[in-house]
Amino acid sequence: MTDRIPDMREVMRGTMFFIPLDVATAPAEGHCFVNRWWAVHPDKGVAFYATLFGYHRSDEPSPQCHSNEHTARHLMASINPECEVMLLPVVYQWPAQKEMLRLRKEAARRAPQPSLPPRKLFQEANAILSYDEAQQ
Repeated sequence: MTDRIPDMREVMRGTMFFIPLDVATAPAEGHCFVNRWWAVHPDKGVAFYATLFGYHRSDEPSPQCHSNEHTARHLMASINPECEVMLLPVVYQWPAQKEMLRLRKEAARRAPQPSLPPRKLFQEANAILSYDEAQQ
């Protein structure tokens, strides 16, 4: 759904992603947000935020909305000035949940992988230590 995959520095601190307006407002099962002022990018859609990895990893995407128009405009002016603030009657969270999981999976696939599985690394480290002890 989104047109970019964040680099690893961005992934560790979190990333803002967008769901097309028609997808986010189409009826779906699960949690929905009613009568909220949303950050909406003119081309990309409704904004959500998530930390994909680490100790503070998001379980659910964080909606970039507020019940108060003034607060929503103030926050969006500092966080993402490209976005407009719009009152949307209903936005469903499920499309954002799916997109967050897709981004997490894609970022994990691109992350550097160790050359050996952890168990093999442990076995090799023990073998080296044993050899060093035998030499002494």
